Amino acid sequence: MIRRLLASLPLLGGVLALVVAAVTLSDWLATPYRTTLLGLMLAAYALLWVWSMFQPDRRSKRKKAHERITRLGQLLVNGPVVPLMLGPLLVMQTFFTLEPPWPQFAALGAGFVLAWSWWSVAVYRWRIWARAKGMSPAEVQRYGEAARLLWPRGHFFERTEWGNGTMRTSPLKAFGIATLAALAWFTGVVLVLGGAEPSPATHAVVLLLPPAMCGALQYLLSRHLPLTGVRRALQTVVAALLAPTIATALLWFVMVIVFGRAE
Repeated sequence: MIRRLLASLPLLGGVLALVVAAVTLSDWLATPYRTTLLGLMLAAYALLWVWSMFQPDRRSKRKKAHERITRLGQLLVNGPVVPLMLGPLLVMQTFFTLEPPWPQFAALGAGFVLAWSWWSVAVYRWRIWARAKGMSPAEVQRYGEAARLLWPRGHFFERTEWGNGTMRTSPLKAFGIATLAALAWFTGVVLVLGGAEPSPATHAVVLLLPPAMCGALQYLLSRHLPLTGVRRALQTVVAALLAPTIATALLWFVMVIVFGRAE
């Protein structure tokens, strides 16, 4: 127990140093304390990743090569995860004045989706690149798990990795996922705006992003199917137009019929 407490002292000291630095910088730069602390956390995270890349490796030549591949994967795959997760919240706290807590929850949710989507695609590309560099599938899995790049084989979250065979789905299921994504988007917009009138630019983003998102999901989730180009394009267009419409109708039904309000 005492050893664990002693081992945690450097971490506690680092957190305390970040807090003190955030207080000092926020007073000096006249910036919000929370925004300054969040920025310092992201900067410290980036510095730790860069520092870990240059640590000496005394293993065999083959293991050194594998370690370099794994470290590069850590930098390029896991490196952007925390900035993507906290980025929307940092942007909201810096450039917008919104009444908590729902906008902040929506920003954290959007950051989580962005970060997980990045990991899902990037780690799949890292697998392919690592194998092209001479690592066997078993070595990729072993080194990836040790570096917290990959989930263990058979784990539920492993199924969310892009390119995983279990991610393949039918066009109808892909359409359902696209509809749920559009519903989540419009729900977040309602929570963030809180009944306020959006600017023309915000209004354009709110309306144009869901069709593009739904069409992309329909195409990517069913890309493994042996469809003709015309049929694939038709499914993509239908999802882009119909999924946001259904999501809007569902949200309207919940707000007006269930809660008796329309904003």
